[in-house]
Amino acid sequence: MSHALVYGGGGALGRAIVGHLRKSNWKVTSVDFTSNNDATNNVVLNMNASTASLETTGRDVEAQVAKVLGSESGKLGVVVNAAGGWAGGNLADDAFYSNVSLMISQSVNSSVISARLASKHLKECVRKTFRAFGTC
Repeated sequence: MSHALVYGGGGALGRAIVGHLRKSNWKVTSVDFTSNNDATNNVVLNMNASTASLETTGRDVEAQVAKVLGSESGKLGVVVNAAGGWAGGNLADDAFYSNVSLMISQSVNSSVISARLASKHLKECVRKTFRAFGTC
């Protein structure tokens, strides 16, 4: 059975992706602030991760994912980043700039962490495929 990791698996888009993959008989690990009951495994982020440094959050997520994968490390068939989206609020809101700053940080950080997880946990044939446009 193939195994996927969906960063943002607790949001609307992430839930749809997790559900589709599960219906296609994939094992799915969801990474988000909330668990996804459809996922095989969940890595639930600390709510402080939204304001923590990239390094702190990244290392925490890496450790939790490694624990979930165990001997399956290096066996993921796909890593999807479905986290992020517009969360800046109303343009007239006094907190607009801080909201947008937090949103950008969360979107960029989830992309960086997802890419790092892919580099560490994707199957070797998948990594080679991306480098050489071959098949796995």
